[in-house]
Amino acid sequence: MHARWLLLLLAASPAGAEVLTFESEDSNIRCSLADRPGGGDLYCVIATTDAAPAEPRPEDCVLDWGNSFFMTDSGEVQILCEMVQPNLGAGTRVPAGTTVRSGAFSCTATEGAIDCRNGKGHGFFLSRASQRVF
Repeated sequence: MHARWLLLLLAASPAGAEVLTFESEDSNIRCSLADRPGGGDLYCVIATTDAAPAEPRPEDCVLDWGNSFFMTDSGEVQILCEMVQPNLGAGTRVPAGTTVRSGAFSCTATEGAIDCRNGKGHGFFLSRASQRVF
């Protein structure tokens, strides 16, 4: 079953990168994972969260904080200061228990949450109730 989902998510981009776009079953978390020659990156957004941000808001951040997460295949997680749209759009929904893998990345969906890691062990856990960066 997992291989079937991975095939549904896989798309080729003009730059030769493989891009996976997927979202949690409840459509609250959406991720785009790009794996390209020489490296890749992962970007996830959680539309609605009741959790305290995983890191304190920077003083110069006047937009949304604690909703957008980015990392490269070997770098640490960055929380981004940016405006988040409440409706994330149409990504392929992955059922709980599914792990999406591409390059150095793996993201596992659980009930209302996504846990993502890169090849160096950096990553994040996102849900409405909590978030962690490691």
